[in-house]
Amino acid sequence: MFNILLVLFTCCATRDPISNDQANKSSFLIYFIASEDNLTSNLYSINSDGTDLKTIFSFGQSIEGELTVSPDMSKFLIGRSGFVHRDGSFFYEFVNSISYWSLIWTPSGEELICVYHPSGDTEIVKMDVYGVNRIYLTRNNVDDQNPVFSIDGDKIYFDRNGQIWQMNTDGSDQSVVIDTIQHLSDLNFNHDGSLFSFSCQDTILFHRSTYIGN
Repeated sequence: MFNILLVLFTCCATRDPISNDQANKSSFLIYFIASEDNLTSNLYSINSDGTDLKTIFSFGQSIEGELTVSPDMSKFLIGRSGFVHRDGSFFYEFVNSISYWSLIWTPSGEELICVYHPSGDTEIVKMDVYGVNRIYLTRNNVDDQNPVFSIDGDKIYFDRNGQIWQMNTDGSDQSVVIDTIQHLSDLNFNHDGSLFSFSCQDTILFHRSTYIGN
């Protein structure tokens, strides 16, 4: 018997198709990145009841970052490190990833939105899943960050110097929604889009949004 200590970095759960003999049961797979030696990270999956631990992919290096599943559930973003196919068949590591953070999938899963910081202030950009073909959605002399899609995917909301702004997905029609929230971070929506959630000096707050999800 081997006792292996797994250092858990991050995980996410996905619902897989349920077989006919499990029609009345909930079935989840949990995916996570862990390391046995702090040198080499692996992507694992395990059933929600703790059975059937599998190694999906070995990165051959230390990898850290939050796993974010693509809309079609075929790929995982790994923080700003890159992405890996859910079945472990392919891994792509971003080049110059130090300039990117807050990466999120577009609703189509074919592109990424992120905060870009080559120098000076931060901007919100769109790029393909390989981190290239970058298009600026914002471009100004202030910090734009914390992008999040509206529930229906038609708008992007973001933090601009402590204000919550909205814009179309092509960067047009930018306007302020909520004015002046100091130390704003982790912007998001609740499940139906009726409330913004965000952190403010380590306190989670909610604010009624002007957007209501369909």
